Amino acid sequence: MDTSTNAYGVFSPPGSKTHPQFIRFIDTEYRELFKIPDGANIKVTYPPGDLRGFAVRECRYIDDHHFRVIGNGSDTYHIAEFAGVMERIGAKYEPQIQLRNAELLPFTPGEENFYTYNREEGNACVGHISGDFGHNGDRFHTGWNNHITKNESDWENTTPEFRAELYQAVYALRQEVLKDRDTMLAYCNNHPEAVLPSTGDIYGFKLETDTRQYYLRCSTERDSRFIIYAYETPAPALELLPGTTDDHAMFYQPKKDSLYPMYRVFPTLSPWFIIPRSPARHSTARV
Repeated sequence: MDTSTNAYGVFSPPGSKTHPQFIRFIDTEYRELFKIPDGANIKVTYPPGDLRGFAVRECRYIDDHHFRVIGNGSDTYHIAEFAGVMERIGAKYEPQIQLRNAELLPFTPGEENFYTYNREEGNACVGHISGDFGHNGDRFHTGWNNHITKNESDWENTTPEFRAELYQAVYALRQEVLKDRDTMLAYCNNHPEAVLPSTGDIYGFKLETDTRQYYLRCSTERDSRFIIYAYETPAPALELLPGTTDDHAMFYQPKKDSLYPMYRVFPTLSPWFIIPRSPARHSTARV
């Protein structure tokens, strides 16, 4: 049987599809804190009095429960082992790269459609993350759904830059509203203006970056679920095909490094509505 392994001996079955790899960081209660892409950095801040101050360390994915920290040497950790080491020395760990100056705002009237998922309607939504806080309200369970391929857990047609920013957005939301169930419910109760029309118990918020918009839908029903819809801001990403001058032209091409390969745009619709064409060694050492 033909199999392949990566540098750490992790097997890939023949013909298996390669998926982007994320490193999950948890606390000692196994609560998820954040995710970063393979090869991204974390910042470790040591407690007062520790002469190391802080350190930035590259992390490499091994499997869903192990990763390697690259620094003064190289150490391999189980995710729970790393959390234990950090708790024992009193250190804080977080993604090195985070969204800065990104403001979370209640929804604006007219944006209601951006908080729903309609498979029959083409739009610039890349996909969504749905999740809940578990039975006790202090967990963070999530899953990704690709709106381009219509497949769950499918990251095809997404760029590394998109995936990195998506989880930066998730981390930012976790600091303010998605820390746990009680935090989300309290945040919603403090923003009655964010109630989506004709729902009564569903709230909508928007987080915007230079290139994307993230629409957060929070349900305050007993399951207290949330959905984060990721939209690529279309205006700066599109330019007319060569030889086309009409502002309402039907065909556009993406600018360099745009997420989508090609779009067909309907002039009678808002610019949002766009249809695409197509076993580890353990160590407790350095960090």
